[in-house]
Amino acid sequence: MSPHPSSASPPTPASTDHCPSFLVIGAGKSGTTSVWRALDQHPEVFMSSVKEPNFFALKGEDLAPDADDPERMHHYPDAVTTWADYQALFDEAPDGTVTGEASPMYLYDERAPANIAHHLGTDVRLVAFLRQPAERLFSRWQHLVAEGYPPSGRFRDALDRSSVWWRRPDLVPEGFYGAHLQRYLDRFPRSQIKVFLFEDLVHRPQETMAALYRFLGVDPAFRPDTTPRNSSHRLQHPALAWLLGRHGGLKAALAAALPEVWSRLRQSPTAQRLLATVRRRLGHKESLSDDLRRRITHEIYGDDLRHLGTLLDRSIDHWFSPAPETG
Repeated sequence: MSPHPSSASPPTPASTDHCPSFLVIGAGKSGTTSVWRALDQHPEVFMSSVKEPNFFALKGEDLAPDADDPERMHHYPDAVTTWADYQALFDEAPDGTVTGEASPMYLYDERAPANIAHHLGTDVRLVAFLRQPAERLFSRWQHLVAEGYPPSGRFRDALDRSSVWWRRPDLVPEGFYGAHLQRYLDRFPRSQIKVFLFEDLVHRPQETMAALYRFLGVDPAFRPDTTPRNSSHRLQHPALAWLLGRHGGLKAALAAALPEVWSRLRQSPTAQRLLATVRRRLGHKESLSDDLRRRITHEIYGDDLRHLGTLLDRSIDHWFSPAPETG
């Protein structure tokens, strides 16, 4: 599952109509939005316009309204829960293109591997990007704070095993990558799964995307725009968090009053960059302390990371070390 190019032939693309031939299965806050954009730019790739349909995790579910879900355990506003609606996401794929979608919850949802195998077969290609788990969790917390819906006021609360941090699957549980990947390896051929590390995407974006394109069987020479766009800056005033958060009041009002305008804005990279710029200027980005990073890494994820190390053909020992200096 090395991210580096190999001489092995890429898997044969799936030929089933109206179905993806590959899935980006996670992890969240590990560059999947940037990867989705880079894949969507490729002329031989068709990506679902719904970035996170989550079908294989939420198949057949009736999602609870926000009022009945105070801990936001099931807050997936774009979820597609029927097979017909899911297939329709790929109706407009041009002939001959490789089709895919990206839903990070597939990595940690226990039902997803069986549902994927049932609907797409075991020759579907699966892609995972993994980030140092304490850093991923901290980034997720920052994201939720920026939205105005933090699980708690202090990141340190993640160490409390009786807290919502352990009940919500996208918080602490998502970071048990070894256990999650093992479920996929138990069901899919190893050759169908490609794992990258987040730092590959950050430090070698073009090389990483070339390796991914090669795995998908499309032209690896294509050079996408890989400029980072996602950044969670904490808005210091609660009113600003409510207004400008990713699911805040401004977005809710636009979606209700002008749904067509909202849909166009939502798909517009220019509009999204502008909003991100406003949020950056009004907020500030916090840092994860070395001590808390070490405690979460060793006390929560240590055993699982050692298991993960046996599944990957590259070292992840640096994830146990202090965070590298940046600047």
